[in-house]
Amino acid sequence: RDGDGPLVVHPFLADPMANEVHSDRRFDGVTLSHAPPHHVSGGRVSYTVADFVEAYARPSAKSRYGAACTCFFLDTATDVYEYAATIKHSLLPGGVWANVGPLQWHSGAGPATDELREIVEAEFGFEVLEWEVDVYPVEYRHDEGGGGEPRYTRYEGYRPLRFVLRRGVVAADDGND
Repeated sequence: RDGDGPLVVHPFLADPMANEVHSDRRFDGVTLSHAPPHHVSGGRVSYTVADFVEAYARPSAKSRYGAACTCFFLDTATDVYEYAATIKHSLLPGGVWANVGPLQWHSGAGPATDELREIVEAEFGFEVLEWEVDVYPVEYRHDEGGGGEPRYTRYEGYRPLRFVLRRGVVAADDGND
């Protein structure tokens, strides 16, 4: 890092899954902004580096946010019910949950897209505004090639689930956040 300037990282340097086409590309850098890594807040948008459930299931987070966005995140859950409950807890009644990402459950078996839809509707009372799985895959790993040449010999892409849900408006003391 050069003083207060942007940070350059080299994510391809020690990538065991590289299947490289050209070895010199492993030294490619990616420039990150100079924002502090622990917490960034700017009026209406924020993120926190912490355990998701610990940070957002706290009483202080109850009905605090008008929207939640989960990008390539939902499938990191060891318990998707816990994530859904945490998101519902932190959203204001009528708040919106937007998601994009695969359901490549990191913890093993998880619900299929139709089962997940049933869970968020029936168990958590979300209204489905949009729900679809992309027809064409989206590259998961950055595969921009110089001169049209791919970085890897292996292709990794997913057909992400995209949805927009609205938290139901319920009585304040129904016991189900």
